[in-house]
Amino acid sequence: MGAGCYYTLNEDREYRAYWLDVGYSEDEFDTLYEDEVLNLMACILEHPKCEEASSNTALYGEMFKVVLEPNYDSSGIVINFEYEPVDERQEGLQRHLYTKCYQTLIRHINKDYPLRIATSGYTYGTIEIGQAA
Repeated sequence: MGAGCYYTLNEDREYRAYWLDVGYSEDEFDTLYEDEVLNLMACILEHPKCEEASSNTALYGEMFKVVLEPNYDSSGIVINFEYEPVDERQEGLQRHLYTKCYQTLIRHINKDYPLRIATSGYTYGTIEIGQAA
């Protein structure tokens, strides 16, 4: 994760994570947030490489896992992308495909949702629908 709005995908903090702003206050959070997670997961599962693992987790092929988590103040959903355990002969390929697969997933999600990504510690940019690179 990260501090402020600077979310990262892995421990080395090399890659920034995208998130969906849901903008609910804390008293609205419980039911509306869960609805947003379900809607976002339904969008993710439309990607041909994804299959459901749980209500907030999907498998992306055999090498990666998509995990939806609340951001620091529960006003958004961070789209994390984690490694799945693979045979050590595939680890190099897995590292090579990591950012490419994450960007492919983000472009798929961005067809339906505007997303945000940190530009520095507490600032972010908004990627309007259909604008993800």
